[in-house]
Amino acid sequence: MAVYSVALFFAIAFGLGYSLTRFVKNSEDFFERQFMRLGFGLSAFIVLAILLNALQVPLDWRIFLAASVLPAAAFAAYDFLKKQEVISLPKSMKTGGIALLVALAVFFFAMFMYAAGSFRYPYLEDEDPWGHSVGAKYVSIEKKAFDTAGYNFSYMDPYPPGYDILMGVLLQVDSSVRFILKFFNALIISLGLLWFFFMAKNFVGPSKAAFAAFALAMIPSYFTHFIWAHTLVIALFFPAMYAFWRIKDDKLWSIPAALGVAAILLVQPDQPLKLAVMVLAFIAVRAWSARSLPRWEVAAGLGGVLISLAWWASNAQEMLAYAMGIGKHGSAFSPEGGSASRAYSLADYLFPSQTLINVPPGFGLVVSILLVAGLAAVFLNYRKLLRGEKPWLAVVLLWFGFTFIGTNSVTFNLPFGLNPFRFWLLLAIPVAILAAEGAFFLSSPLRAFGPVRLVFILLLAFGVFYTSGLFKLGINLAPGWYTALDHQKELPGYMALQQLPANTRVISNIDDSFIIGMDKFSCAWCPEVVEFKKGLLHASPAEVRSFMKENGYEYLLMNAWQPADVPGGLIKNESVLLRDVELVNSTFFIPVAVHMDGAVTVFKVR
Repeated sequence: MAVYSVALFFAIAFGLGYSLTRFVKNSEDFFERQFMRLGFGLSAFIVLAILLNALQVPLDWRIFLAASVLPAAAFAAYDFLKKQEVISLPKSMKTGGIALLVALAVFFFAMFMYAAGSFRYPYLEDEDPWGHSVGAKYVSIEKKAFDTAGYNFSYMDPYPPGYDILMGVLLQVDSSVRFILKFFNALIISLGLLWFFFMAKNFVGPSKAAFAAFALAMIPSYFTHFIWAHTLVIALFFPAMYAFWRIKDDKLWSIPAALGVAAILLVQPDQPLKLAVMVLAFIAVRAWSARSLPRWEVAAGLGGVLISLAWWASNAQEMLAYAMGIGKHGSAFSPEGGSASRAYSLADYLFPSQTLINVPPGFGLVVSILLVAGLAAVFLNYRKLLRGEKPWLAVVLLWFGFTFIGTNSVTFNLPFGLNPFRFWLLLAIPVAILAAEGAFFLSSPLRAFGPVRLVFILLLAFGVFYTSGLFKLGINLAPGWYTALDHQKELPGYMALQQLPANTRVISNIDDSFIIGMDKFSCAWCPEVVEFKKGLLHASPAEVRSFMKENGYEYLLMNAWQPADVPGGLIKNESVLLRDVELVNSTFFIPVAVHMDGAVTVFKVR
């Protein structure tokens, strides 16, 4: 049931986060402490899962729940017996409280946009979600995250499996892989906006942080509800940076920071390289402002890298080889690498129009204007920047310069790049902070007229929503999205599976990720299934029936479409069509759903 998986997520994340941050000097803000603990706990979960996997300890939800709740409960009980303050509620709701309410409103808006949009259709999007569905199913059943000899998981070995592990553990208490992927992907992006708010609050204060969180949620290029590991890896960046920032107050914050770095490295392979540059920029600015090496920040970064070797020590070489020869899009390190990288014009920034389902490029007109105003405000205060009075200004400028150049490796004809179109996700982070700076800079002449200034800022926020948010809403709430299954030729045949109970055992002649992604079950990674599928077109109907009966499969889906360099990209495989005829003519199978003259047919075994 959905309630179990949601409760499990928050119990694990908060329990681990509470234990991890109990020994550090926490924020005095009650809500900041609690919400950030979710981020630290999620990072700790990823690290713990990878370490348990390396030790071949089963990735069972009960182990994680015990490891999360029992220590947290013991610490809470100890504090209570010692008469220490266990819960410290906020005493007032002044400026920081209003900013928090804005951030919470942004969270709920984002959750609605991403979750409602994702559930508007009953299938998964393009290729990534189907791959994650079979990875999550594998983890949920086998309770491990190692690749197999017969089945090549898309996001496991050498790909770091943190995202699939999280989804797989949650799936152990739920029956729907579609719900787990759709809901928790939306939740992670939305929680990331809250974590961004608290990170930015330490940089620029609560009011600007609230505007920045709103702007980030509105920027079209900062995530759709597309299901992929990028949502988690970037969301984890914010609690990690929050911990790095607070090391100056308490050296013990280096522990959550190190775990944050490790978790980032254990979720996805290319974004961590970019995020590493952003972390290094922060450390460099801290060294410059303090005029000394920030040893604990450096130790946190190196410690995170060392922890991540639990996975990368045996997988880095294979992952690098894959990235160097990634296929039709060229090397991941080429300036035009990636499926949607191209040169960008000014219009792309000002007037978003390309409705890509993963990273639609662009900021919107008002955000772009505020960005320019924010940059002007920073440079007008360059003396403070040079004196190191506002080190966050230098950090954000470095982030902006790095991500802007990375986004435009094709535009600027650079000799190399790193999936430029994916840089849009990271570029949105400094843009949102600078846009907030620009909004308050433009309103500064009205400082003496409080209500008038507030109205002016609200008008700017409306402009952001109108020129950015509406476009983003339109993409996310579209009633149907492109998927790896052809909408006319294949998808309707697979939709017939929706009439069957969850986890009905169904096997097909092609990749069973489409079966699993439809909430049915096929042990795609089992050796006997791999071998059976190799000979499916040559086995007699009696042999097919015998295998299915012995292994508990009730249905067989035959898909005759195969990729080809023709208009429409698909042609019918005559061998599959002939096999369909043999199955129909036998006494062992009953066709229960037939699409496009048998191009996709679902058979029930007698």
